[in-house]
Amino acid sequence: MSELKIFGLRPVLEAIENKRSIDKVWLVKSSNSKLYTELISKLKKIIFPIA
Repeated sequence: MSELKIFGLRPVLEAIENKRSIDKVWLVKSSNSKLYTELISKLKKIIFPIA
């Protein structure tokens, strides 16, 4: 099976909202944007480990 890579906060949020399977999410920790906060919140709701 081929690996799908998604880049950008908005596309990752859309993938979560469309219930796509996600194995990893790479983020820049210094980001303080509204989208970043929204993404972290959604990842925590689906019990995605954040390191």
